[in-house]
Amino acid sequence: VYENLQKIKTSQSLGMLIITHDLQLARSICADIAVMYAGQIVEYGPQVLTGPRHPYTQSFLAALPENGFQPLPGLPPLPQDHLPGCRFAPRCHSCQKRCLQEVPPVYDSGTAKVRCFLYA
Repeated sequence: VYENLQKIKTSQSLGMLIITHDLQLARSICADIAVMYAGQIVEYGPQVLTGPRHPYTQSFLAALPENGFQPLPGLPPLPQDHLPGCRFAPRCHSCQKRCLQEVPPVYDSGTAKVRCFLYA
């Protein structure tokens, strides 16, 4: 699959949108990666998997078996939940009062775009 996607991308000079939980696939063929939580992009950039900025991306990568399988605390919101503020706030280790009340905009943090007040 990796080789075929890479061949198509290269031979056709195409851009691709790949939606996956397969991080090996994403690392091997994607120039930029967007990380989503509860249906919202929380971080986007070329070095998201090697230098994560958003607390969810950091927690997600820490939960992988090769990183010690450190599970995220709490439960993800249900699709019908319409919580005020940041969608990740109830599970976030860096949550501030503001995070529970306001939806953070996307900030430029140098190598990535991050939806988190830590980068305001």
